[in-house]
Amino acid sequence: ILVFTGLAGSGKSTAVEYLASQGLPKIALDTTDQLRDVDSLLSQVHHLIEAGQHLIVIDGISTWDHYRSLRRAFPDTVHVVALLTTKHVRHHRLSARVHNPMTNQDAYQLDLKELELMNYAGPIADADEFILNDAPLNILKLQLKQRLPFWRSLESKPRR
Repeated sequence: ILVFTGLAGSGKSTAVEYLASQGLPKIALDTTDQLRDVDSLLSQVHHLIEAGQHLIVIDGISTWDHYRSLRRAFPDTVHVVALLTTKHVRHHRLSARVHNPMTNQDAYQLDLKELELMNYAGPIADADEFILNDAPLNILKLQLKQRLPFWRSLESKPRR
């Protein structure tokens, strides 16, 4: 189970969409769904595994409680990738979004909410690997393409 985490604007959804285009099944979480029901996430993962999927990509697991629940439910199979992006770049991306663009002040307030109230820092700090994502989209896609063979090799190898 390949889990992407990071603050808003770090590129989680973009990375997961790219991997989905390469044939990996995805589970996309938005914060509202995630906060409501971790059991729904676990159920979706179980369903994909029962359907024969061996490498599942999850977009947006961020809170410490949900992260720990996933690790407990699927021991030795979760590999967490944290996307790290400077504040300036993330805030610029958030301001350029087609849906719900944010001002710099709104983006800063979202950072505080994610870090202080929602405990996003834990999964980021405990990630198995980090990808710096400050460059244009084609660079992120290249990094993902280069990592994909390794991630595919995890399908049969226990982690952690």
